[in-house]
Amino acid sequence: MDKTVCNGLAANELSGGTGKKPCRFFFLAYIIKRRLIIKNNYPSVRIYAVKEMKNIILSNSVATFLLAFFVLLTAEGTNARVEVSGLIAKDTVWTNDDTILVTGFVTVADTGRLLIEVGTVVTFRPAIRIMVFGNMTAIGTENNPIYFTSAADTAGGEPKPGDWYGLDFQVNSTGELKFCHIRYPIIGTYVYCAAVTFSDCRVEDFLLYGLQINGGSLEVPIITFIESCTVQQTLSAVVGTGVGIFAYQSAALDLSRTYINQCEVGLDIYSFNTNIPSFEVTSCDIRNNALYGVHIRSGG
Repeated sequence: MDKTVCNGLAANELSGGTGKKPCRFFFLAYIIKRRLIIKNNYPSVRIYAVKEMKNIILSNSVATFLLAFFVLLTAEGTNARVEVSGLIAKDTVWTNDDTILVTGFVTVADTGRLLIEVGTVVTFRPAIRIMVFGNMTAIGTENNPIYFTSAADTAGGEPKPGDWYGLDFQVNSTGELKFCHIRYPIIGTYVYCAAVTFSDCRVEDFLLYGLQINGGSLEVPIITFIESCTVQQTLSAVVGTGVGIFAYQSAALDLSRTYINQCEVGLDIYSFNTNIPSFEVTSCDIRNNALYGVHIRSGG
């Protein structure tokens, strides 16, 4: 590895000119690259590295893995940490210039719109959520995703499943999540009679549900689109537990090209009384779930 390149990037981007700490990061990344064990799991490659990496999940390239490694390890050192809570009643942007720490409940009012920029890291204190009544849009890229994660998900931290509550879209709200990584929540995202689309997202190491879709008793259901996503448990503490995707009441689910792995139940469809969910599942890979891959049931 070119030491000059290492020090140059360190001075310009990572450590404010010292060159020492980022150079060590590059060295670690280089060693990890040599120690990778790669298993071909559709639709992505899982990479296990040294314990500090906590089973980072990679899509498609080592370059993406290294980028994610630097984003998570250096976020607090390179970006200002901005603490947020309370009501969002108008257009608001969370930028990737800052690491966002959500210290109290955030409510996006029906008049509000929250836009989260590509590459932004959003961290949460325990039991905290974002509740949306208006619109939330979070569009990352494959090489620069948006992270929603525990406040403990930092260098030297010890994040665990259930560290924070999750994202919550309420009646008549709208949202779009693309290339978002949701880690260590109780419920990754709860959707209640709302128009939300997920594409190329990862929901990992959750306590109860990866995605929970509640259609209520709507006569005309609102379709939730989930495409090319990964929902899985990777930590030994939660492997074989939780439900990957739970759709119930009058939920309408369009699920395609999605990988659901190592939960207790992969996909759970539940109808109650006259509220019957509808669903279309196309080209999905549902595997290694402890109880059911797909469970369709009724009650009431």
